[in-house]
Amino acid sequence: MGRLNDDPSNAGDALAALVAVYGLESVTKVSFIIEGLMNRNWRLETTRGGFVLKQLLDVSPTKARRNFMVLAALAEFGLPVPVPMPASNGDLVVELEDGAYCLFEWASGAHVRGTDLTPAESAKFGELVGSLHDALNSDRISDALGGPPERPRADVTAPESAVAEAERFLAVVEALKDPHDFDATVAVDLRQRLKLINAYEAHRPEGVVSIGPVGWTHGDLQYRNLLWSDSKVSAVLDWDRIGARPLADEVVRTAQVQFGLPDGQLNLERIATFASAYQSRFPLSAEALVDAGDRLWWKRMTDFWPLIWHYDKGDSGPDDIWLAGERQLAWWCEHRAEVTAAFLGNA
Repeated sequence: MGRLNDDPSNAGDALAALVAVYGLESVTKVSFIIEGLMNRNWRLETTRGGFVLKQLLDVSPTKARRNFMVLAALAEFGLPVPVPMPASNGDLVVELEDGAYCLFEWASGAHVRGTDLTPAESAKFGELVGSLHDALNSDRISDALGGPPERPRADVTAPESAVAEAERFLAVVEALKDPHDFDATVAVDLRQRLKLINAYEAHRPEGVVSIGPVGWTHGDLQYRNLLWSDSKVSAVLDWDRIGARPLADEVVRTAQVQFGLPDGQLNLERIATFASAYQSRFPLSAEALVDAGDRLWWKRMTDFWPLIWHYDKGDSGPDDIWLAGERQLAWWCEHRAEVTAAFLGNA
């Protein structure tokens, strides 16, 4: 079966099959959406209106179906959540030979980086995340997802494992016959990372049990998954990664990925505004937020996933994430107390 591409006249059997099962009638334009790393997305213009078609690459069809079942309920809570379109047989995920697909009506709005949000917008965003957690963990939605989740292990990477991985990639880079600028930068970064691991290994989090409540979470509340309109979030996208996590983990991760500046600094005032607004809707203890912040910091210290994509998988998509992340990690190490205070709503 042919793959989808940008040209509706040469999109192969996959598009024809999807048009049929979704009853889309005539497709007049197909545009590949370049944003996004984990899935492939297309905008479809049809005689019925605009739609976004997603090929699921990062989640199983079974899990995606489970997650999509709760979106209508979330929308009934008044939350800005797009509801998936059912196929002619009522299924929310269509499986073809080349993969699994889902369809949503096109949602209007703009992707806005967290660092471009005003203080008022940052507060609205924090309130929204708190409301999402409240709704996701209501009896109705929690039951649909399988009931109250069990606490997952909060494994902490050993310094020795992180050092071994850093040295593995350093050897890969140094063996390149024709290194590019990115490779040279990575070599410098890896040597710096080894110094940081050695300097801070005594500060790594203790134990495999996190502090604070565990609940159902979105899983990836970064700016590419948010649409803004009239100074508020008009749509929260990409719900295929709903999962059980410590709620504080999603709060601090969202703050970190949203409010990172290009020079590596974190906008602590925006983080504090976001965190304080979240607490007004879904209070968490200071101990839970401190623990989550420490665990995220150490995860960033010991994680090399963009290099796995680049050197092991041959995919340079996350290269910019690596470069920005290394600048941020170095800055974070020097300002840990201030970052922790911001996660608690203080700046």
